[in-house]
Amino acid sequence: MWTLESALELARRLESHLVVVGWHCAIAGSVMRLGESAKDLDLVMFPHLDLVMFPHRAPAPEVAQDLRRKVLEICGLEIHKTAAQMHAYWSTLGSNDLKHVEVWRDDSGRRVDVIVVS
Repeated sequence: MWTLESALELARRLESHLVVVGWHCAIAGSVMRLGESAKDLDLVMFPHLDLVMFPHRAPAPEVAQDLRRKVLEICGLEIHKTAAQMHAYWSTLGSNDLKHVEVWRDDSGRRVDVIVVS
């Protein structure tokens, strides 16, 4: 079960590392709207505005993604499904949705859906 409090704790821990590598995160979905979710926590991750406004400071996109993923691992999350796996799954349902969504799990097995906006 994710509560707003447990989500905030994770988001703050992630943010303290993400900001160093040029990213931010935000809580979304049911946890934000209702204060809890038995299913998952939706986290939106996006590049820091300075890196958008001053791209010469930004690492190459693949390096930026690697740094973002490393932060998730450092904070105790483990990848469960990559964006490519999610796209393949959605296509079996007839969807052409190409959002960048990764499914992670925390050390308690709780699901974290990471939506990456770039």
